[in-house]
Amino acid sequence: NKVKASIEEALTENIFHLKTFADQVGLSLPHQIFVTLTQYGTGGSYELPNQVFINIRSNYGGPFNAFVHELVHLLVEKPVVKRHRLSHSAKEGLVDYLILNDPHLHQIIPQYPAQDGMHTPSYQQLNKWFPGYNLLQHNIAQ
Repeated sequence: NKVKASIEEALTENIFHLKTFADQVGLSLPHQIFVTLTQYGTGGSYELPNQVFINIRSNYGGPFNAFVHELVHLLVEKPVVKRHRLSHSAKEGLVDYLILNDPHLHQIIPQYPAQDGMHTPSYQQLNKWFPGYNLLQHNIAQ
Protein backbone atom coordinates (compact mmCIF):
# COMPACT_ATOMS: atom_id res chain seq x y z
CA ASN A 1 0.00 0.00 0.00
CA LYS A 2 1.48 3.34 -1.12
CA VAL A 3 -0.09 5.36 1.71
CA LYS A 4 1.25 3.03 4.40
CA ALA A 5 4.71 3.08 2.80
CA SER A 6 4.69 6.90 2.65
CA ILE A 7 3.76 7.14 6.36
CA GLU A 8 6.50 4.66 7.31
CA GLU A 9 9.08 6.56 5.22
CA ALA A 10 8.09 9.93 6.69
CA LEU A 11 8.17 8.44 10.19
CA THR A 12 11.69 7.11 9.63
CA GLU A 13 12.79 10.54 8.36
CA ASN A 14 11.22 12.38 11.31
CA ILE A 15 11.61 10.03 14.27
CA PHE A 16 14.35 12.22 15.79
CA HIS A 17 12.01 15.22 15.88
CA LEU A 18 9.15 13.18 17.37
CA LYS A 19 11.36 11.63 20.06
CA THR A 20 12.95 14.98 20.91
CA PHE A 21 9.53 16.63 21.26
CA ALA A 22 8.27 13.81 23.48
CA ASP A 23 11.40 13.95 25.65
CA GLN A 24 11.16 17.73 26.05
CA VAL A 25 7.57 17.58 27.30
CA GLY A 26 8.37 14.65 29.61
CA LEU A 27 6.41 12.03 27.67
CA SER A 28 7.38 8.80 25.92
CA LEU A 29 6.52 7.63 22.45
CA PRO A 30 4.80 4.24 22.44
CA HIS A 31 7.23 1.44 21.51
CA GLN A 32 4.77 0.29 18.89
CA ILE A 33 1.97 2.19 17.14
CA PHE A 34 -0.78 0.41 15.24
CA VAL A 35 -2.02 2.43 12.27
CA THR A 36 -5.32 1.65 10.59
CA LEU A 37 -6.03 3.27 7.24
CA THR A 38 -9.65 3.88 6.36
CA GLN A 39 -11.71 5.70 3.76
CA TYR A 40 -14.39 6.80 6.22
CA GLY A 41 -14.86 9.08 9.19
CA THR A 42 -12.95 12.13 10.34
CA GLY A 43 -9.42 12.95 9.18
CA GLY A 44 -8.06 10.76 11.94
CA SER A 45 -8.62 9.47 15.42
CA TYR A 46 -6.77 7.58 18.13
CA GLU A 47 -7.31 5.07 20.86
CA LEU A 48 -5.11 4.60 23.90
CA PRO A 49 -2.58 3.23 24.37
CA ASN A 50 -1.18 3.04 20.83
CA GLN A 51 -3.70 3.03 17.99
CA VAL A 52 -4.07 5.64 15.25
CA PHE A 53 -6.77 5.67 12.58
CA ILE A 54 -6.25 7.75 9.43
CA ASN A 55 -8.80 8.54 6.76
CA ILE A 56 -6.79 8.42 3.52
CA ARG A 57 -9.46 10.51 1.76
CA SER A 58 -9.13 13.38 4.20
CA ASN A 59 -7.58 16.59 2.98
CA TYR A 60 -5.82 17.27 6.27
CA GLY A 61 -2.48 17.98 4.64
CA GLY A 62 -1.80 14.32 3.90
CA PRO A 63 -1.80 11.06 5.83
CA PHE A 64 1.47 11.73 7.66
CA ASN A 65 0.21 15.10 8.93
CA ALA A 66 -2.87 13.31 10.26
CA PHE A 67 -0.61 10.66 11.82
CA VAL A 68 1.48 13.29 13.65
CA HIS A 69 -1.66 15.07 14.85
CA GLU A 70 -3.10 11.82 16.24
CA LEU A 71 0.25 10.81 17.74
CA VAL A 72 0.39 14.08 19.68
CA HIS A 73 -3.14 13.29 20.89
CA LEU A 74 -1.93 9.89 22.10
CA LEU A 75 0.94 11.49 23.98
CA VAL A 76 -1.11 14.12 25.81
CA GLU A 77 -4.39 12.22 26.34
CA LYS A 78 -3.72 10.55 29.69
CA PRO A 79 -1.30 12.98 31.43
CA VAL A 80 -3.01 16.19 30.33
CA VAL A 81 -6.43 15.78 28.70
CA LYS A 82 -7.91 13.22 31.09
CA ARG A 83 -6.05 14.42 34.17
CA HIS A 84 -7.18 18.02 33.73
CA ARG A 85 -10.54 17.18 32.11
CA LEU A 86 -10.00 19.26 28.98
CA SER A 87 -12.94 19.90 26.68
CA HIS A 88 -12.79 18.74 23.08
CA SER A 89 -12.01 22.28 21.92
CA ALA A 90 -9.24 22.65 24.50
CA LYS A 91 -7.78 19.25 23.57
CA GLU A 92 -7.70 20.10 19.85
CA GLY A 93 -6.36 23.56 20.64
CA LEU A 94 -3.53 22.06 22.69
CA VAL A 95 -2.52 19.67 19.90
CA ASP A 96 -2.67 22.45 17.31
CA TYR A 97 -0.67 24.77 19.55
CA LEU A 98 2.05 22.19 20.15
CA ILE A 99 2.41 21.35 16.46
CA LEU A 100 2.50 25.02 15.47
CA ASN A 101 4.88 26.15 18.20
CA ASP A 102 7.24 23.31 19.06
CA PRO A 103 10.28 23.62 16.78
CA HIS A 104 10.54 19.85 16.27
CA LEU A 105 6.89 19.36 15.38
CA HIS A 106 6.93 22.54 13.30
CA GLN A 107 9.92 21.12 11.40
CA ILE A 108 7.83 18.07 10.47
CA ILE A 109 4.70 20.02 9.46
CA PRO A 110 5.72 23.61 8.64
CA GLN A 111 2.39 24.31 6.91
CA TYR A 112 0.17 22.74 9.57
CA PRO A 113 -3.54 23.46 8.95
CA ALA A 114 -4.76 24.45 12.42
CA GLN A 115 -8.45 24.04 13.14
CA ASP A 116 -10.65 27.10 13.49
CA GLY A 117 -12.38 27.94 16.75
CA MET A 118 -10.28 25.79 19.08
CA HIS A 119 -9.28 26.94 22.57
CA THR A 120 -5.60 27.93 22.70
CA PRO A 121 -3.90 27.03 26.00
CA SER A 122 -2.48 29.81 28.15
CA TYR A 123 1.19 29.93 29.09
CA GLN A 124 0.17 29.20 32.68
CA GLN A 125 -1.62 26.03 31.58
CA LEU A 126 1.32 24.94 29.43
CA ASN A 127 3.75 25.46 32.30
CA LYS A 128 1.47 23.49 34.64
CA TRP A 129 0.98 20.60 32.19
CA PHE A 130 4.60 20.47 30.95
CA PRO A 131 6.86 21.67 33.79
CA GLY A 132 10.33 22.62 32.64
CA TYR A 133 9.30 22.89 28.99
CA ASN A 134 9.35 26.51 27.92
CA LEU A 135 7.33 27.10 24.77
CA LEU A 136 7.83 30.83 25.27
CA GLN A 137 11.32 30.55 23.82
CA HIS A 138 10.09 28.53 20.85
CA ASN A 139 7.08 30.64 19.89
CA ILE A 140 7.25 30.24 16.08
CA ALA A 141 3.66 30.65 14.95
CA GLN A 142 2.60 33.75 16.85
